Amino acid sequence: MKKVLDLSQHNGAIDFAEVKNSGINDLILRVGWIGNRKNHTIDTRFHEYYTIAKANGFRIGIYVYSYCTSLETLKDGMIWVYNQIKNLQIDLPVFLDLEDAQIEPLSKNELTTQAIEFCNYFKSKGYFSGVYASKSWFMNKLNVGSLLNFKIWLAEWNGKENHTAPFRVDLWQYTSKGRINGINSNVDISRCLECEPIKEEYKPIIKSDNIKEIQKWLNDTYGFNLSVNGKADIILKEAIIIAWKTQCNKNWNGNFASDKYGRIESGIFGDNSKEIAKKVIRCKDNTGKMIKIIQALCWFYGYNNNSFSGNYGNGTVEDVHNFKIQHELSEDGTVVGEGFWNKTML
Repeated sequence: MKKVLDLSQHNGAIDFAEVKNSGINDLILRVGWIGNRKNHTIDTRFHEYYTIAKANGFRIGIYVYSYCTSLETLKDGMIWVYNQIKNLQIDLPVFLDLEDAQIEPLSKNELTTQAIEFCNYFKSKGYFSGVYASKSWFMNKLNVGSLLNFKIWLAEWNGKENHTAPFRVDLWQYTSKGRINGINSNVDISRCLECEPIKEEYKPIIKSDNIKEIQKWLNDTYGFNLSVNGKADIILKEAIIIAWKTQCNKNWNGNFASDKYGRIESGIFGDNSKEIAKKVIRCKDNTGKMIKIIQALCWFYGYNNNSFSGNYGNGTVEDVHNFKIQHELSEDGTVVGEGFWNKTML
């Protein structure tokens, strides 16, 4: 698996030819750090590292360490970073490093907003971008579901064969004590799990086999007699809405009209449905039939990362996130609520 080194002035003098001969081709260089008094400071080795590394054929990415406690100071820091790198050849993403104790008191919303602002800014400048943080920070200080459109660089030095994060990881920094020929100090080493640039936009693809699986499940679970033909048509959509109403009647006091056997009569998502949708909230790690309905709706519209398991896991987070992004809803893939129901079932 491809290894990536991240380097700063703390690594001292480096023999980049020796590093290259060790089989390393990708480096992420610290451009410096950004602060709260416009006292942004360049890493004393940045230009040296960049120039010699490029002469030796390395691909280069960038990270910047942040002390910024406000969005305003972060924005000033982003412009400073851009001015340092705009005339350089940057091959890999530009990362925001979030770990400092000075910014730890910020709320999850504040830090996530900073991360999104940073990533979108560099995306607008033509770069790929992402966020670096520890597992603890991604889980407790950031809303990782809102960051899945960007690269996720995880720091978890666990001494194991793989990371333990319950979300998609593109780059895993697995040690801070690596040893590489050409570098006299310990060095951070990451494993590239998905280093290549992400697609600019997710392309939904409706898969016939997935649609057939939905049809079979609806027939078996709710007593439909759907043709298992793999077609994502209005008949299937109305059946999914009926299944949704059935679950709402059972768990959310839906009061949808039904026959004497308790079967919902209408597959139309009308005004009463919109009102009930306001209180039907499902989140990551929830399980059950309503989660399968969410997953079925994702498959119906061509978002196929989930496993149709009834468990709201990482694949469902990514599908909901991608759907929301393309339908101009919030970017949070960890929660399904009124907006998602209205867009998928109207």
